[in-house]
Amino acid sequence: MRWSEIITEVLNPLQLAKSAIMDIVANLKAQGVTSITVDQVIDLISKNPDFEGTAIEGDLINAAVKDVDGISVQPDPATGKLSIMIDNPTAGRQVDQKQAEKDDKAIKSAALRTIANKDKE
Repeated sequence: MRWSEIITEVLNPLQLAKSAIMDIVANLKAQGVTSITVDQVIDLISKNPDFEGTAIEGDLINAAVKDVDGISVQPDPATGKLSIMIDNPTAGRQVDQKQAEKDDKAIKSAALRTIANKDKE
């Protein structure tokens, strides 16, 4: 991409929200967290200067994650609040406990590498 294209690029709030949410979810998944409330996500994203002047609401969060595999927006059974649920990576396929642990470890490692690479930038 050329420098002039970067400068004149129009930022899409939905894509920015999706990227910010995926960063949050990857970090939480690496820590073993299985959900975060939509209100918490809104608070975290609203602090991002890229969203200055953008109305951040539950609808934006829902639209950003609706087609992302592995996460969904639904009421948290424990709290009753609308939350982003970080699904089990083995959902939808039959695996034994050893394979499930291996899959979970691989996802956490990938998330940690992503975070480490982002910190280097």
